[in-house]
Amino acid sequence: DGDCNIHRIHGVGPDFMVAVGDSGLVARYRDGKWEKIRPPSNALLKAVWCRSETEIYVSGWRGYTWRWDGDSRWQKLKIDFEFELRDFNFSEFAEYQGILYAACSVNGIYRLDGDRWIPIPKTQDEDVCSLTATSSGLIGLGALWGESGSWLTRFDGKTWTTQQVQIPQV
Repeated sequence: DGDCNIHRIHGVGPDFMVAVGDSGLVARYRDGKWEKIRPPSNALLKAVWCRSETEIYVSGWRGYTWRWDGDSRWQKLKIDFEFELRDFNFSEFAEYQGILYAACSVNGIYRLDGDRWIPIPKTQDEDVCSLTATSSGLIGLGALWGESGSWLTRFDGKTWTTQQVQIPQV
């Protein structure tokens, strides 16, 4: 509807999904149709994660993050962050071993503890933009400030490690 970009979509099956995007766009797919939802803010939303149809997380620029009940209740979440939130954003969520994690484009990885996001101690000065849960652990993809190349940050359930991945040219 109009000029509104969708940035991320996540769901809990083929019959329930949530999309987020520009100008606070929140849209829900349920029972075979999409509907626009009144957002908690007009912030640019970049990440969404559905744990269930009644526990949904959305996040945007400047540290705006909410838990949504899938109906009308939005709860703003807190973030432990020692710097100004001006350029801070979560770019992606992933769940691993029952814990929700968030990739932060300027400050690594965070984990949700109740209603507060807690930073994971960095192994180096990594920048994590993408997260995914795999059979070998939680994987964050990004870069290391000041160095070029692709970097993986991995959590195996016990230890966080960061390594540069060099893919040979063919």
